[in-house]
Amino acid sequence: FQIQSRLGGTQIRDEQKQVLLNMALKVADLGHCALREQDHLFWVRGLQEEFFQQGDEEHERDLPISALCDRRKLRNGPASGENQIGFFD
Repeated sequence: FQIQSRLGGTQIRDEQKQVLLNMALKVADLGHCALREQDHLFWVRGLQEEFFQQGDEEHERDLPISALCDRRKLRNGPASGENQIGFFD
C-alpha cells in the first residue's frame, strides 16, 4: 500500500511506514487509559474476562495456562499484579 505525506506528496519509506504502524498499534493498545475511569475500567474488565475465558479453556484441556489468563491467581484482586507474573518471560 502507499502512504503519501500531505506536504508535497513525497513517498514515505518502508521503515517510516513500519514506525507509523507500530505507533498506531501502541495507541490502539493503550488508548483506553486516556478514557474516563469508568470507561477505562469497562474495557479493562472486558479484556480481562476474555483472557480468563481463554485460561479456563486451557485448564479444561490440561494445557499450560497462558500469562494473564489464570483467574485462580487473583487472591488479592485483579489489580494485585499476581496474574502478571510470567507475562514478560
